[in-house]
Amino acid sequence: MVSRRDQPKRATAPVEAELAEILGRLDTARNRKLVARHLGWDGRLPCSLQEAGSHFGLTRERARQIYAAALPVLRQSGRPQALDAVLDFVRKRQHERVLDVEQELHRQGFTEGRLSLQGVLRAALVFGRTPPFQLHAIGGIVFVGAVSKVGQTVLNSAMKSVAHHGAARVSDLCLHAPRTLGRAGGRYLVRQVLQTRADIRWLDESGEWFWLTAVPRNRVVIRVQKVLALHPRIALSMLHRAISRDYKPVNIPEAILRSLCSHVPWCRVASHHIEAGGLPRLEQLLSGAEAVICGILRGHGGALPLPRLQQLCFATGVKRPNLWRVLSFSPLIQRFDKEIYGLVGAEEAARQVAPPRKRSLPKRRVA
Repeated sequence: MVSRRDQPKRATAPVEAELAEILGRLDTARNRKLVARHLGWDGRLPCSLQEAGSHFGLTRERARQIYAAALPVLRQSGRPQALDAVLDFVRKRQHERVLDVEQELHRQGFTEGRLSLQGVLRAALVFGRTPPFQLHAIGGIVFVGAVSKVGQTVLNSAMKSVAHHGAARVSDLCLHAPRTLGRAGGRYLVRQVLQTRADIRWLDESGEWFWLTAVPRNRVVIRVQKVLALHPRIALSMLHRAISRDYKPVNIPEAILRSLCSHVPWCRVASHHIEAGGLPRLEQLLSGAEAVICGILRGHGGALPLPRLQQLCFATGVKRPNLWRVLSFSPLIQRFDKEIYGLVGAEEAARQVAPPRKRSLPKRRVA
């Protein structure tokens, strides 16, 4: 993420040693510990003066008085070079997780691994530095830089895409990342934001496709459930064609559908087939015109000529628009011929109800 040219100069000593030396100028050990506790220089996160004072049996007002008297002493130390080096390093690590940046600071010798970035921000304010970065939390994970708005946009788009397509792609969500990050930086940020969700499941080795298990009413999962309720064991290719019949095309490759099914508790991937277990009966999953039409087809062997199917559907009260909506987009319906519709996988029934084809007589040669 950071080029070698942009790397800040290595500090001669960890920033904790520099801060400890500055704290040593305070008059008592209690005051040094209280100030360190409040600023987060003791290896823990910063806290309020009231919390810091309670550690030593002091009131908030007394803790405030001690801290106010300590500030001028701390600022007499001049310009902390190790702190400046840390600030410069973090400034170049925008949109990365705080935990990753803290580990990198320790690895490169800027810190001893005890000082948090919250403590670094407190130190910058103490010594009159304008902090060159902010910290923002998304889903319990803290990032360097202003990523709250971008992150929320990415998560909202991810949930909408998963709800419609069953799964989503990182590259599509990169459109919501700041253009200043570039292609690689935007992809990194999107992946880090997605990792804030505990329900994320990656569906390919490249980390491009993912699924969010907690997104309700996943349209693809619902369609897969219907098809498997009809055929508890079905070829993956047939399942993929069935769920793709929709008024809004489902943009999910067959390999990703296979991976998605492997994460669903009531699915089992077996070679080139998908098997199901423990699903409700098909009648419990269907409603409205789809339930009526599928019931008619099941009661007549699985397939019917279109005129006969229309006659039976109209007799039960199914309106023409609803009939064609189901015939065109239901994952359970398959068009076998121009005038033959039936349930998915009912090829044999479709052949039986198909009208015999007229044999064309050979043309006579004209002398």
